[in-house]
Amino acid sequence: VAQARAVVEEWKYEQVYPFPDEPGTSIEQIERQVFDIVAVHIARHLPGFDAIQRRSKAFQLRMLRQAIETSPASLQLILDEVLRLPKSQRDELAHLLRDTSLSSIIGTSRIVDLMLSKATRSHRANGLSHLIVELKAPQVKIGSEEIT
Repeated sequence: VAQARAVVEEWKYEQVYPFPDEPGTSIEQIERQVFDIVAVHIARHLPGFDAIQRRSKAFQLRMLRQAIETSPASLQLILDEVLRLPKSQRDELAHLLRDTSLSSIIGTSRIVDLMLSKATRSHRANGLSHLIVELKAPQVKIGSEEIT
């Protein structure tokens, strides 16, 4: 048990532990305990888990949290769709995710009212620049948040 706590504390120190806050309810506490037990067990038995890059470790722990907390079917559907993408589109998605969070990409795909696009030459083949125009409701005042 002490060894398991030490592993979890190390993950927190590395900032890869997928729970930023302490549990607020008894249910959250139980979920956290289940996660800790499963995650530590996997880390002990997965060769090289401690040696993988911080970002990969954080990703794997977040996936495990998602699978424990929610329906694994949702996670499976998302991963299946990503894995079915052609390599060029997976590479493009990876490039987008280096600069933008997935939640921002999803949010943008729902708010776009008008999108103008023009192909431009860039250092990448087939590079495109996009200008996105969002129409605002008349009752919304334009402030820094809207401009951003």
